[in-house]
Amino acid sequence: MNNKGIKYLILFTIGSLILTSWYPYFDKSVSFTDSEKKDSIIVKSSSKKLSTKKSNKRDTTLKDSALVDSIFDTTLKDSNLTDSIIRDSIIGDSILGKIIQRDSALLDSEVYEPLLSDPIHGKNRDSLVYNLVTKDVFAWRNGEVTYQDMKLNADYITINTDTKNIRAEGLYPADTANLADSLKVKTRPVFSQKNDKYEVDSMVYNMESGKAFIQGVNTKQGESIIWGGEVKKMPDNIIHMHKAKYTVCDADHPHFYLQMTKGTVVPDKNTVFGPAYMVIEDVPIYFLGVPFGFFPQTKERNSGIIIPEFGEEYVKGFFLRNGGYYFNLGDNFDLKLLGGIYTLGSWQVGLGSSYNKRYKYRGSFSFDYGANKIGDKNSTDYIDTKNIAVRWSHSMDNKSTRGLNFAASVNYTSSSYNKYQTQNINDYLSSQTSSSINLSKSWAGKPFTLSATASLSQNTRDSTISMNLPTISFNVSRITPFKRKHSVGKDRWYEKIAFTYGMNFKNDLSNIKENQLMQKDMFDKMRLGFNHNIPVSASFNHKGWLNITPSLSYQERWYFRSIEQNWDETSQSIIKDTTSGFYRVNNWNASLSANTKLYGTYTVGRKNPIFFRHLFTPSFGFSFTPDCGSKYYRTIQSDSTGNTIEYSPWSNELFGVPSKGRSAALTFSFGNTLEAKVHSDMDSTGYKKVKIIERLNISSNYNFIADSLNLRPFSFVMQTNIANKFPISFNATFDPYQVNENGTKINRYMIEKGHLLRMTNLSFSLGYGFQGGGKKEGSSNRTAVNNVYNNTNSMVNTAMNNKDTFFRQNEDNKDNSNALMNSNDLALMAASQYYDFSIPWSLSLSYNFSYSKPGNDATISQSANFNASVNLTDKWAISGSAGYDFAQGKVTPGTISIRRDLHCWQMSLTWVPVGFRQSWSFSLNVKSSMLTDILKAEKRNSFYDNIYGY
Repeated sequence: MNNKGIKYLILFTIGSLILTSWYPYFDKSVSFTDSEKKDSIIVKSSSKKLSTKKSNKRDTTLKDSALVDSIFDTTLKDSNLTDSIIRDSIIGDSILGKIIQRDSALLDSEVYEPLLSDPIHGKNRDSLVYNLVTKDVFAWRNGEVTYQDMKLNADYITINTDTKNIRAEGLYPADTANLADSLKVKTRPVFSQKNDKYEVDSMVYNMESGKAFIQGVNTKQGESIIWGGEVKKMPDNIIHMHKAKYTVCDADHPHFYLQMTKGTVVPDKNTVFGPAYMVIEDVPIYFLGVPFGFFPQTKERNSGIIIPEFGEEYVKGFFLRNGGYYFNLGDNFDLKLLGGIYTLGSWQVGLGSSYNKRYKYRGSFSFDYGANKIGDKNSTDYIDTKNIAVRWSHSMDNKSTRGLNFAASVNYTSSSYNKYQTQNINDYLSSQTSSSINLSKSWAGKPFTLSATASLSQNTRDSTISMNLPTISFNVSRITPFKRKHSVGKDRWYEKIAFTYGMNFKNDLSNIKENQLMQKDMFDKMRLGFNHNIPVSASFNHKGWLNITPSLSYQERWYFRSIEQNWDETSQSIIKDTTSGFYRVNNWNASLSANTKLYGTYTVGRKNPIFFRHLFTPSFGFSFTPDCGSKYYRTIQSDSTGNTIEYSPWSNELFGVPSKGRSAALTFSFGNTLEAKVHSDMDSTGYKKVKIIERLNISSNYNFIADSLNLRPFSFVMQTNIANKFPISFNATFDPYQVNENGTKINRYMIEKGHLLRMTNLSFSLGYGFQGGGKKEGSSNRTAVNNVYNNTNSMVNTAMNNKDTFFRQNEDNKDNSNALMNSNDLALMAASQYYDFSIPWSLSLSYNFSYSKPGNDATISQSANFNASVNLTDKWAISGSAGYDFAQGKVTPGTISIRRDLHCWQMSLTWVPVGFRQSWSFSLNVKSSMLTDILKAEKRNSFYDNIYGY
């Protein structure tokens, strides 16, 4: 054999040895059984420098591998894959280390650089394949990869160890293999990092740079949802979009969206985009396009533009109002500037601010100014008025100061502000505004409190103002001066004697016109004085069942002027003369009261008996008031015929004067409640408690030394609630004396005519409601407008159906509290209410009856009201309310409302068909607070226009 043959032999031998040593890795494929799929694989990267060392074995084992504990639990579905190595139980956890070691690139290098700075954790359900040539790891079905703060879930994942790219796509579910292609839907990978989550069609993520390229994205940033298009995610989580959809609708197929050409989202800050147009129900509306857009997303306050409202009022024209700019001036302070303009000449400006220092104080301030022009300038009813409103509220944290507190609630408006500038019916109804500023001080461990208050009250109907500037109060809480410092045993009787002290100073100014402020008339009408009260009392318990309370009260008033009256013969009139000085006016009274509680029980029935309990609470008292007032009264001639009148120089002062004459009165009242315990399988005790009569009280008093009409009328009050669903309230007054033919009460008892008492007043009300399904009573802190347990609607509608009552313009009834809406009615009107679609239908009925006969003439009023609602479908609902006035014999105006839940939109139509409140309103707007000012449509014919006849 020549030299050439020897060379070929040596090369053949060496090649055979190399091929033999690599044979197990190239030729062997192993499938896992279920018992062998118990270890997950983790790819780790070591920061150490690694070197290879020779060994007598045919393969060199890497002692400190750069990749240890491989990545996925797998089962190989296809054993015919070539150029691939699958984890074998014989090889153990070092397989990926050997793969890297056998790679020629690693064998040629003495030192190995780290692959990644952190470990990759992963798992999957189906199979994993590693391609030795391309350096790719493939994972199928329910794959999950976690690297640092990144997490990726997908049915198909590829990891390349050279490029450090992770690719993810969806697959068709296995159970759809036999379906037609049109019915197959791929799964979607889910990528999450920090607080951001993306659902995508496909994506590529680079573990080294942190960048990602995403196609078919679906992600939510605050209220914003981004669909489709191409997205590039940067390492700082800023995303750049191309041909994406921007919406706030969370439906699988958005009902509306902005089709953007391009845009950028900065998480928790803003979204900025270029040219875009609106698409509603897949219909593009190009004329609603915008050249660019900006939506803030930050959870923190930021300066920015406030988008104005657009609309129309017939009396003022088209308007843009409540638009302006918001300034964020730091964590503790902000400022808002607003303005508005109407096409018929009216305009308005305003500013608002809020401030807050944690654990110290908080408050807000606003100022509004408006010029209102209503009607034709040349007409007699033309209105041109200027109005202002100032509002300020301030409160302190009690923990920040020791016993010192300052609070302010200022609400000052010009007399015509609510009439011409208000934008809602509740403000228009309000004819009273009040303001107050209060400073108070208490001393820890001491019984003293001191407070100073300045208050102002306005009546915007007649432009009058009342003020207290200031009111100062000093109070001493209960003190027992005779109590022993270190008592032993029971308290002695005199140790139970206690007293309190109260001092009140007022500087009062009542019923002056706005144009009289800071004028001489204002100071002339001021009234000021001191009022001192010292009540002394004690409480004793006799044998554990009778409570006895004696008391003595002393009151003294200090005044600084006296208004004397005298008959002037020359002018034949009474002349008043005001003198300054210091005047004391005092009185006292004593009383003794006793009360106890008596229980009575009885049982009805033997099987499942009913147990009744009656609680009877009698109370008696005797009071004596001496004649302290006679010395404070004068008698003067009142006319030329010699008639006289009686007056007091201090009768018009703040705290009045004592009444003339003595009084020795016996007061008595009897309280009753009746309860029952009935059998119930729903209660753990076998019985449940039922209130039959919640309250039944009778009270009156008798004055022993009055010259006539000694016995006062009897007051009767009863309340009950049958089955907690049928409330009944009953009030009545019975007079024991007769009346003459003129209707005047005389000193003769009704019993002389064969009657015990004479009923002078009677009123009662009852109601009942039905509803199907939905929430039960008490299941929510807020009562829905269609919940039968909400009695707000009938109360408010009753008050609003009379025009004079509604606007408080009937001067003849201004002293009749029943003819005016009280503050509670107004609060109920302003209360926020919502519609509960989980209640399929509801119906509530109420009835009110009132009878009054103080003399010979009687008046009767009665009315019935109903509220009804029905859900026509899960999204459509209709509700209505109306009533019937039996006295007038006609139906009272009602309201009809139609509501439609449009998922991400809402629609409502409200109609008042008849009456002076006749009006209608329609609104359609997006629910999202981000877009509700932009995407909305409103149209209304308001009561405001009807009031002024336009």
